Amino acid sequence: MLNKASKASAKTQGPFCSQKICQILVKHGLIVVEQAKEILKRKDKYFEKLEKVRRIGRNRSDIRISNPVTIVDVIASMNLKRADAPSQLLDEEIIFQVLSKEWKMQYKKIDPLKLDLNLVTTTITKSFAMNHLILPVAVEDGCLTVATSNPFNMEALEDVARASKM
Repeated sequence: MLNKASKASAKTQGPFCSQKICQILVKHGLIVVEQAKEILKRKDKYFEKLEKVRRIGRNRSDIRISNPVTIVDVIASMNLKRADAPSQLLDEEIIFQVLSKEWKMQYKKIDPLKLDLNLVTTTITKSFAMNHLILPVAVEDGCLTVATSNPFNMEALEDVARASKM
């Protein structure tokens, strides 16, 4: 379990740093500078609220997901209007589309009806997948492709590579 100091540092460092994410969203026209300032001003209250909701959900469920709340979760929960399309809300999907473009990574919307259930259920354990939010989506030429909300979790990706031998 993270203590309060390490939780705060986890929120402000790395690729999911609040300021970096806001800068990327401004750069790509999804929010304006004023919205970014508002996000940065109000983010701590939203982090606390979302973490509380997740704790309550974990206590009620037998499924354990240890993925921490990120600034993407916070921004999506604020129900902000998009600067480039004011009739639409800024949601998690568009945020991740823009982040994947910025980070030069492929974005793929998962269609649960098109998943290869054999691949999903035999490649990694359910508990590992839920714990790290990693989903096997394809195998091609001995290379496993996974979907994840945190492509920077190298430890989890290395564990998947070891376990799957791909």
